[in-house]
Amino acid sequence: MSFSGTTFLLLTFIALGCQHSAFERNRLPDLDRVRSQKGDICITNVTIVDPVSEKVISGMDIVIRSGMIESVHPTGTERYENIDLYIPGEGFYAMPGFVNTHTHLWQHLSRSVSPSAQLQQWIPKVYLPSNHVTEQEFFELNLAACFDALLHGITSVNDWTVNADENKFEQVLNAMVESGVGGVVTWPHTAVFLPAEIQLMEFNRVRRRAVENGRDLFVGHLPPERIPIPFLYDGIQLARKSGVPISEHVMENVQCQRDWHRTVTAYLGQYGELLRPDDLLFLREIAATPFPPSIDLIAAMSQNARIVLGLINARPGSDKLYNREDIQYLEKLAAQTGPTYIPFLEHLGAFDNGYLSVHSSLVGTDDMEIFKRRGVVISHNPESNSYLSSGIAPISSFMQAGIPVTIGTDGSASNDRIDMLSAMRLMSHLQKVVALNVPLTEDMNSWGILRSATIEGARALNMEDRIGSIEPGKEADIILFNAGSFGLNPVSEFENAISDLIVNSTEARDIYGVIADGRVKVWNNRLVHADEEKLALRITEIRANAVARSNRENEGRNWSEELKINGGSDPVVRYRSIYPNYTIDVGIRNNGEKLAGINIVFSDAEKAAGLFLADETKERFPYEDPVGMTKTYVLNMELAPGSSMKLIKERGDMPMKLEVSTDLGFSETFEITLDDDPEWEWAMRGNVYLGVFPAE
Repeated sequence: MSFSGTTFLLLTFIALGCQHSAFERNRLPDLDRVRSQKGDICITNVTIVDPVSEKVISGMDIVIRSGMIESVHPTGTERYENIDLYIPGEGFYAMPGFVNTHTHLWQHLSRSVSPSAQLQQWIPKVYLPSNHVTEQEFFELNLAACFDALLHGITSVNDWTVNADENKFEQVLNAMVESGVGGVVTWPHTAVFLPAEIQLMEFNRVRRRAVENGRDLFVGHLPPERIPIPFLYDGIQLARKSGVPISEHVMENVQCQRDWHRTVTAYLGQYGELLRPDDLLFLREIAATPFPPSIDLIAAMSQNARIVLGLINARPGSDKLYNREDIQYLEKLAAQTGPTYIPFLEHLGAFDNGYLSVHSSLVGTDDMEIFKRRGVVISHNPESNSYLSSGIAPISSFMQAGIPVTIGTDGSASNDRIDMLSAMRLMSHLQKVVALNVPLTEDMNSWGILRSATIEGARALNMEDRIGSIEPGKEADIILFNAGSFGLNPVSEFENAISDLIVNSTEARDIYGVIADGRVKVWNNRLVHADEEKLALRITEIRANAVARSNRENEGRNWSEELKINGGSDPVVRYRSIYPNYTIDVGIRNNGEKLAGINIVFSDAEKAAGLFLADETKERFPYEDPVGMTKTYVLNMELAPGSSMKLIKERGDMPMKLEVSTDLGFSETFEITLDDDPEWEWAMRGNVYLGVFPAE
């Protein structure tokens, strides 16, 4: 048999093409090749570190199609078609992407601000610039934080955001979608200046958008010690009506106990006689609790005593292992602690739809029984708790009690970074510091910690079926650790060598690649689709802009908008935080054929000093702000067809004046003078709500 010259050349070309394909499959792609990836991915011959099964499985292929893990098979057992990018995995350990169950992405704006302050003094300093960023700046700020998270192997977050204007939640979601970071955004209830029924409407609207983009929305009622009791209940009601979990800061430090005691005592003194008998009983029991020690160290020793007692009591035969007098000493020390609000949260229904308890540093054994019974999940933030002198959460006790534990980094302002590897390492070490020679639970090992950072975090976000492990049908969120790095060597002969190394030895530089949403986001420890230096310097620029706007001598933000009513059925909702140097120039024109309803509220207090609370909240927990403490103005009016109105605020100092006028001759001016506060300084603000409702 003979071949023509044309046939020979054709076969030669095919053979060379096959050789090139095989070469490509065995060659680690460079950054440009990864950046050009548009189709499916196959990671070949990789070693998978699986926290769920506690196994290290070598020689596996992972096929990713349309952003999902299609298959996980031993290398050589399957043939794969239509693969755009092959990643030879011989030099990598593959792990599921980290799930960060508590962070504040916006806090990249205040990284390393006031590192020596305790929580209550730290908060105003960190929050100072946050309300002065524009909508676009807020998007860019959150986008930079998302990319920073990806560099640290974090592919999903629960972002507890800050919100002073409408559309800020959407900007967080936009940043998460553009970067490929998944997860949840938490809606801080009292920070949103909207009437209860409008807030519920807005919450559901934003949540629909989140779900459409593969994310979700939780509710934060704000820490109970920082807000009036009616506000706490109102936030819980929002979560219950929406059917979503709550994610909140809980018993973070000793000052929380002191502030909670004062909050309850003050509320009882003003409204005790008006409360339901069951609510009154709960609050009286809290008020009867001894006030926490004035010296934080004593309170910390008391908390540590409770932790150690819990560990001792969990051990069989502990009465024979320890001196009874020593146990009694610990019990006496443990009693010197302040009140908790965990039973009261249960009483109010906070745990009905799921609850992610953030920090939880000062949680006692009785609280743990409630947590276990109600399925509460812990978000442990060891770096933040250390940074802010908040204390050490009893993680070993939680695990012994069967309470799920997840890991959060908190914001970059409370640990200077968003690094799960660092958080995992400290999680292990802090428990040893507290317990000393008391044996830790068997779950407090490297595999248990890796589960906390992955699959347990996925469960906490109600996303266990989508993320948290490397298995078919789940989203392709994968970390590739460099097996040839110092952090992952030497690999010892011990059974859990690799998991121990990842928890105790690795750093972000040991992460070679990160895949999120089926796209390679980090390669060779560099961002694939973004410029790190540009993003980082932009954060500095955004902060400078925000700080400049905060100066009353400078020009602040301008709210300028023309709203036209054309007879549609959807209301238009706006809410803004304003400062003396801000300006407002909003026009509203009714182009429809019916009257339009206008609702304007101007206040210097969250929830408009109780005006914005839901009816059921007002009925159960009465609240009126002390006379003279706050100013709240309300205007309800109708705008006739063909007419227009203006909402004006000129730049100036105190008092801030809000002018409302129509072309039909109506005119009214509201004035508010903000109180000076030495701690919050220029974070004090006024709030404007505008609702435009087309007639039915």
